[in-house]
Amino acid sequence: NGEAAKTANSSIDLIFWCFCMGVPMFMAFNGGATAATVDTIQEESNWSQTGIGLLGAMDKIGMTVSAAVWGYVLQKVPAKTLLTIGLGVNATAVMIFATLENCWFMYSAKLAIGLTEGLQWVWAPLWIAKWADQEKLPFWVNLSGGVAAGVGN
Repeated sequence: NGEAAKTANSSIDLIFWCFCMGVPMFMAFNGGATAATVDTIQEESNWSQTGIGLLGAMDKIGMTVSAAVWGYVLQKVPAKTLLTIGLGVNATAVMIFATLENCWFMYSAKLAIGLTEGLQWVWAPLWIAKWADQEKLPFWVNLSGGVAAGVGN
C-alpha cells in the first residue's frame, strides 16, 4: 500500500515537472516571437513605439485580467480539462501570431496568449498547495517560479 502511494506521488511529481518545464517553453517562444517581429513590423507597417510596447504588454494584460476568473472557473471545471484546452488555445494563438501582420489581430492573439497563460499561473500554486508535502514544498514553489505571493505561508 505504501509502495502504491509512492508510485502515484512519483507520477504526479513527473507530470507537474513536465508541465512546469513545458509552459515556460511556450511562454519563452511567445516572448521571443514578439521581439523577433519588432523590426519587421516597424519597417513594413510603420508601427509607433507605443503600439509596439502595447503589443509586448498584451499577454501580461491578459494574465492579469484573467487571474480572478480562472480562480473561480477552476472551482467549477476539472483542472485537467481546462489545462488541456488552455494549452491548446495557447499553442494555436502563438502559431497564429507568427503569421499575422495586422496590429489589431496581433493584439488579439497576444491577449489570447495571456488569457491562457493566466490559467497556468493560477493553477500551479493550487496544485502545490494540494499535492506538495512539507518536505517538497520549497522545491515546487521554486520550480513553478513562485508565481503567487505568499505560497507556502
